Amino acid sequence: AAFRNLAGLVRSGGRADFAVWAPAKDNPWVGAMMGILRDYIELPKPEPHAPGPFALDDPNYFASLLRQAGFISLEFALWQGAQPIGGAGSTPESACDFVLNSMDFSDMLAGQPADVRAAVEARLLALFRGQHTPRGVELSAFVKLLFTGSKVVFLSDRERANCRAARRREPSHRNSAPGHVFRHGLRRRR
Repeated sequence: AAFRNLAGLVRSGGRADFAVWAPAKDNPWVGAMMGILRDYIELPKPEPHAPGPFALDDPNYFASLLRQAGFISLEFALWQGAQPIGGAGSTPESACDFVLNSMDFSDMLAGQPADVRAAVEARLLALFRGQHTPRGVELSAFVKLLFTGSKVVFLSDRERANCRAARRREPSHRNSAPGHVFRHGLRRRR
């Protein structure tokens, strides 16, 4: 429903561009941190498409959601860049504090002994010290960019009937937006 609502905001023939995280396993910024956690605690296997930052990491799943919403001409591209951990200008200590208290890490470490938390914190600090730049702590990140084009026009049954009647009466009407959509065989999904 969310993407259908977004599609409703785009003009016919318009486009919308999206950026979503590449899979966590392929994303160094999260993979390195999760690898540290995995050394100390057993992590649950992630559920595909579960709510969270990586819910749309599968391009086939994401494309199907967008097609169902009415977007066509989908094109993916991969972006690689630096992901600041804890914000721009972060120190290794502030980045570690951010990760341990602001992300799912705090939930995953809840109930763990103090020595496990201390070991995870020490390893994160070592990782972040090795990734500290003048801009802050930065780890490599991958984002999938999705470009959509030519939004499908969704017409009600009554609008579709009116368009058909108008096309039968006036052949010149075929150059208008609804006629254009039907001429190319695009139909409202049922």
